[in-house]
Amino acid sequence: MLSQMFQITTLESQKQDETNLFGKFLLNPLPFGHGITIGNTLRRILLNDIYGSAITGVEIIGINSEFTTIPGVREDILEILLNLKQTIIFSSQPRTCFASLKILGPRIITAGYIDFPNGVQILNPNLYIATLYSETYIEMIFRIEYGQGYQLSEQIPRDPSSKFLNLDGLFMPVRKVNYFVNEFYTPQMTEYHSDESLEIDIWTNGTITPQTALKSSIKYAISMFNFLLSYPQLKEKKSIAVDILSHSKKVRIEDLYFSPRVYKCLKGANIHFLSDLISYSMSDLCELKNFGKKCSTELRDKLRNYFKLTLEEF
Repeated sequence: MLSQMFQITTLESQKQDETNLFGKFLLNPLPFGHGITIGNTLRRILLNDIYGSAITGVEIIGINSEFTTIPGVREDILEILLNLKQTIIFSSQPRTCFASLKILGPRIITAGYIDFPNGVQILNPNLYIATLYSETYIEMIFRIEYGQGYQLSEQIPRDPSSKFLNLDGLFMPVRKVNYFVNEFYTPQMTEYHSDESLEIDIWTNGTITPQTALKSSIKYAISMFNFLLSYPQLKEKKSIAVDILSHSKKVRIEDLYFSPRVYKCLKGANIHFLSDLISYSMSDLCELKNFGKKCSTELRDKLRNYFKLTLEEF
């Protein structure tokens, strides 16, 4: 009955500017008591699990520490990093890429001066970065990554040989979500049956429309529950391993919710799916850069708790 009657209606759609999009949606009718459950689930996914791109590191040629200044530049390094955190970037390709900036003062530097690769676009080019008040030459290289949620700079594995200064990664394209549950009356024969309606208000940063964000959140929820259905808790260990192997090419590393350190190590080794991971032995993984004892312990525990298996089995 729900599949026949359930519908999503767009009540309002606004574009305040390139970095501020708003959408209001109505989901109805929902069985009584389901509104808050669905609202909470979609809000959680919208704010944390929708992918986006962000600057996560910058190399300033000639600078090795964020606790310093650049001659001829009004702002210190920390101020410049804080300004760069506010850039809003759209990338058509889910991969790590690099952008650059080469400029000679005196001049006011805005995000529009950054030279981005093909497929990457800055949505707030007028964003203020710094001021060069003399004939100072400055050159920067920016690392742009694709991810979910909010990543603290301290969570990014730091290569001692790298000159990149890490930034907090704000990957979330959805800025704010509100939802409201109301009663919804539908005629049932000669009586009125009380259901619920769910109103969802979504604000995005312009890299994605609210309509697309809502559809993505629903698809994410469906895939999450399908993932649970794909892995029944069978008693026989051998049967579980066979079932895992048959689905391993569909399970992304992101779906296993590893810590940022383990995730970075696996991605750096081009391990994108569970099928890639189980092709490695634990000794092979321990040879990866920055993959130490804590990483191996976390990976063992996840595979054992989720799938009742260890890498040594393969």
